[in-house]
Amino acid sequence: MRNSCDFMPPEEIIIDKDSIDVLSSDTRVAILKSLDSTGSMTATRLSEVLNLSKSTVHEHLTRLAEAGFVKKR
Repeated sequence: MRNSCDFMPPEEIIIDKDSIDVLSSDTRVAILKSLDSTGSMTATRLSEVLNLSKSTVHEHLTRLAEAGFVKKR
């Protein structure tokens, strides 16, 4: 089974300086919008939808996970 990422509901996100920095990336915002519309998606599928390399998506997902915006399953 492939790992997928889930968008965290807004009530579980703490907005601070670090999270604002994470959201300053258009790519990370596009990833969050994609996850919000589907609820869950693999990094491979995100890379296809956003026309980005898997390594780029992985890098951005790592930053989003560290800030608490997404959760790997």
